[in-house]
Amino acid sequence: MPRKRKGVVILTKIASFALALLLFLSLSLGAGLGGALAAPALTIEQALDTNGNGYLDDEEILQAIEYWINGMPVPGTGGEIITDAKILELIALWINHEPISPPTPPPPIMEKVCPEPTGTGRVLEVPARYRTIQEAIANARDGDKILVKPGTYPGGIVIDKGIILEGEGGSAVTKIVSKADQKGIVVLRATGVVLRGLSISGGKVGVGLEAASSFCMEQNELSGNLGPGLEIMGKSVELGVQAQGLTIVNNVIRNNVGYGISGSELLRAEISNNTITDIAAKGDGTAGLGISVLGRQRVELKDNKLARTAGAGIFAQEVTELQIVGNELEGLPTGPRPTPVAAIIVGRGTIGALVGSNLISGSEIGIKVEETRSIELHGNKITQSKVAGVRISDSLLVRLEGEKIWDTQPEARFGSELAIGIEVLSDSTATLIGTEVRHSFGYGVWVADGAEVEVSESTIAATAGKPGVPGHGLGVKEAALELHDSLIEGNADDGIAVLAGGRAVLAGNIIRDNGGFGLFLDPAGEVSCPASNAFSGNGQDLSAGVPPACSG
Repeated sequence: MPRKRKGVVILTKIASFALALLLFLSLSLGAGLGGALAAPALTIEQALDTNGNGYLDDEEILQAIEYWINGMPVPGTGGEIITDAKILELIALWINHEPISPPTPPPPIMEKVCPEPTGTGRVLEVPARYRTIQEAIANARDGDKILVKPGTYPGGIVIDKGIILEGEGGSAVTKIVSKADQKGIVVLRATGVVLRGLSISGGKVGVGLEAASSFCMEQNELSGNLGPGLEIMGKSVELGVQAQGLTIVNNVIRNNVGYGISGSELLRAEISNNTITDIAAKGDGTAGLGISVLGRQRVELKDNKLARTAGAGIFAQEVTELQIVGNELEGLPTGPRPTPVAAIIVGRGTIGALVGSNLISGSEIGIKVEETRSIELHGNKITQSKVAGVRISDSLLVRLEGEKIWDTQPEARFGSELAIGIEVLSDSTATLIGTEVRHSFGYGVWVADGAEVEVSESTIAATAGKPGVPGHGLGVKEAALELHDSLIEGNADDGIAVLAGGRAVLAGNIIRDNGGFGLFLDPAGEVSCPASNAFSGNGQDLSAGVPPACSG
């Protein structure tokens, strides 16, 4: 054996022995004092970092591979096993010499939202009375609670009764670890199931619902699965019913592949107050979505926090009565895509959606509305988008009220690509009321390709540009714009640019302190002003061809 390799092996064995000795001493001392001195469980990364330098070194990654190959629990973690997904994550940390991330804290202990047993429900304990969770389920009746003591249990669990499955002590200490070809827990054609206080990891899916109804899950952690954290399958030829009456609340969903939550055919579903982070794309580079909802009606996505997803944070398609309210989305997507990705996508066939009071920062596109109708955006704050704050295409009757869209800038702050506050394209119709668009690059608002837009009581200001790149407040081309009672100020070039094929109707606006024209008209465009506008401090107020009535 080469000397260097032999040294590594010896060091690895010494490190392993030291870890084992420390674990033995801590357990022995803790037992002698009634457990009072027992140390809290470490994360896998913390336990492997034997020299405490905050990184995984050569010897430490070799030790990790040994634990993974042999399926051994990592000492100091309370029985954690390194799954296939986890070893890939550890190797990436080692190769890139990235610091060990702090652990995601478990959901705080809070008031329970999901139902408790009725008066006739029994409590079945695992492993005190039943050796395995599946054995307890086999002996349970609808309405019973299965209480699982702290420890690590195998996945591949099937629930086909209306029971409560709860981890005593919460997800930090009660864990279900699956094999790579298993789903951690499957709820199959059952009504009234509750999952609470469990950590579920390692499987091809964390939790899978198949035609379940009146389902509730809270205070769980779904992490390190090779597929979705939560997969909801509603109506299909085989199952024949929708997923009805679902409540997904106060869970942590992280480090899964493809989707944090994937749902289809949902009827009356609430997904709220969940933390969803670090969702990777699938092997072919697609997906990587935080929450994906396809089909049916009355779906509420509220007060969730999403960060570091490879694709969109929230994606909805063919849903009626949809609400996306009060969510926080940051830095989405995390990886490059062939076309820009939005933090929130309201997609094809969605009707009657409210997207309101969301905080979105650092995304490629903040909100994208496409192939829909009757969509309302209300009171969202969108900052630091790289391509567009809001993009609307092929959609009818879209209303934006009280939006704040600030600091839309390209990746390289003054690069050649535009970064537009609001884009309305492709025969869409939209109304903007009380909207603020500040510090965009290229255009604050851009209307084109047959779109029709009405803007009122809004502010479009401080759009930047550079030589060869416009910095206009509003631009309209091959489309129609009505603008009234709004403030257009401090844009680098023209306040309003009516380009070829553009048609603009302006009344009662204040247009001031713009670097170029207050109002520019291309010879192939049209402008009319049923009431005058106030111009001041512009490079020039009006270009040739603008009717005198526009300035009174």
